[in-house]
Amino acid sequence: QYTFDILAKNGEGIIATSLYSQKYTQSLQPGVPTLYAIGSTSMTIEINGNNNPANTSYAIQVKASDDYAKYIQIDGSLGDDAVYQTTSTWNMPVTALGLSPNIQYTVKVRASNGDNVPTLFSPEAQKYTLTNMLDAPILHNIEITSITVDFDSKGNPFFDTTYALQINGGGFV
Repeated sequence: QYTFDILAKNGEGIIATSLYSQKYTQSLQPGVPTLYAIGSTSMTIEINGNNNPANTSYAIQVKASDDYAKYIQIDGSLGDDAVYQTTSTWNMPVTALGLSPNIQYTVKVRASNGDNVPTLFSPEAQKYTLTNMLDAPILHNIEITSITVDFDSKGNPFFDTTYALQINGGGFV
């Protein structure tokens, strides 16, 4: 933040000072965020501040491949309004909650200076959440050379989830 004022001195050396104006310089565009500690309904995000000062605020946008963009809220949930906080207030890393299993999410970050002037968004990072954990398979119609195996997909999306059956800890079918 910079403060500007003007001093004027008359012919007798008496100085008058103007009112002052204050402005922040523009923040730098954040770097690519790091995505890790992926769960089936959560994802941990590390902001890359790109050497912005500590008082720079950031909003984190999360978009599912089949949905419109939302922002991480103070409690980690997703909402429509951008929430700007410093990295220390966000308490890095940030965990996005309430995500869907096995969906690719795109995350990007926007910085804002003390005058609330936002930067362009950072380059995007993308990651899939994990699938929901499956229950043990159901075995029935047991014959000499065959067994029928059924399972519950536990809400995993059918269009992006593939399954394989592992027999006796060995190969997959």
